[in-house]
Amino acid sequence: RTWSSMFGSFTMSSSSLSKIKESESTEISSQSGAVSSATPASPISPDHDRDLPLVMLALETLGSFPLPDLILLGFCRAHVLPFLTDRDSNLRRQAAITCTRLLLRPNIPVPSRSVSSALVSHTLQRLLEVAIGDPESSVRFAVIEALTPRFDEYLAQAQNLRVLFIALNDEVFRIRLAAIRVIARLTDLNPAYILPALRQTLIQILVELRYGSSPKPQEQGARLLTHLIEAAPGLVRPYLPA
Repeated sequence: RTWSSMFGSFTMSSSSLSKIKESESTEISSQSGAVSSATPASPISPDHDRDLPLVMLALETLGSFPLPDLILLGFCRAHVLPFLTDRDSNLRRQAAITCTRLLLRPNIPVPSRSVSSALVSHTLQRLLEVAIGDPESSVRFAVIEALTPRFDEYLAQAQNLRVLFIALNDEVFRIRLAAIRVIARLTDLNPAYILPALRQTLIQILVELRYGSSPKPQEQGARLLTHLIEAAPGLVRPYLPA
């Protein structure tokens, strides 16, 4: 199947929505057993002979099209996630953004300990792998920037926090800055894991500010410290003069 055949002219009638909904329900129910943590083999593999602008348009439309009554977790995992390994960085970035928009849709709760919740968790883990492993910094940044507060319940889990702390060591400053914003936001959800690691980060920043000789790292450290103080003021209070 091609992307053009899946999305057509990007107009959806009520019958089209019913078919997608039925397909989604079937796909989720078929995974009612154990859900593998690895991304499953997809029936669609990225085709480098396809019309790239059309694929980009399909991904953008899928991520922004109003489908308030549809849960597209299985569809996202099967048909969008494979493009995270595409050779085109713009396509990988758009696929990542589309995935985050489809995982948790507004006004559609995902019950915890459900198959749907497991699909969200496993897809999010794949996105986090991209956030630290993609060779293109724009793709890594796009993933972390897309981690809005609606993902906090999942991001606060230890295995996901480990990945976010790895992103704090990214060579690109704006990625480190985006990562520390997300981590600081999660402090109240998992303080036992986050606070000790953030204290180490805080000490590293303070050492750099005090003893660093290069202006640029000091400027970056000051900006990181500013965002850390804004997000978690209680963390830095013990290090302030009385």
